[in-house]
Amino acid sequence: MRRTVQKVRVVNGRYNYGNTYRFSASIRWVYPLTQRSYNNLVGGDLSYVTIANGDENIYVQKLSAHFVSPLNSNLGNYYLYVPLFTAEEVLFNKAEALAMQERYDEAIALLNILVPRRTKNYDPKYHTLNKDKINAHYSGVDTKANVVNAVLDLKRIEFVHEGLRWLDILRLRMKVQHPVADMSITGQFNTVLEANDPRRQIQLPPSTVLAGLEPNKR
Repeated sequence: MRRTVQKVRVVNGRYNYGNTYRFSASIRWVYPLTQRSYNNLVGGDLSYVTIANGDENIYVQKLSAHFVSPLNSNLGNYYLYVPLFTAEEVLFNKAEALAMQERYDEAIALLNILVPRRTKNYDPKYHTLNKDKINAHYSGVDTKANVVNAVLDLKRIEFVHEGLRWLDILRLRMKVQHPVADMSITGQFNTVLEANDPRRQIQLPPSTVLAGLEPNKR
């Protein structure tokens, strides 16, 4: 992940709001979640207004700047507004809870509130989610696991780089596979973090180790 930070400036007397905090991620993991050609869950291209293509990366604008200056002045300050709790997060949390209670139709109905607003050229005939479509997309016959995975996959792309995915990984003890750029480091192309992998632990700061605490085994 790479973060690009740019400042708002005035260009030809007009405020340039294109300068924002944004994050980039490899298309290798974003496209399978968002593009129909990769057989994604919805069966259509997911479209997010905050995403623009780079050569090998997707740039995700997360924080928009609001420029404030005195009247007729090119000097001022810019402010970033960050919503700490959104309607989308509430929707996903409730959908997951309903899926855990095996109330699948209710959970999927919540997802179908969001899907039309995130699917390019949405057509309910082709893009509406249902149990059969979700079960066909995921391997296995466990409907509960499949519906929960549907919730988590849509939530993953909705909140990219906001940290919620890591909380889901810890909470649900999910196995994670990471591609490795240099195979000489691990001897394999991918490295896998199992549920109890010690590398999930945050290392103690050096000052606590000097004070006598044993560092976490990572």
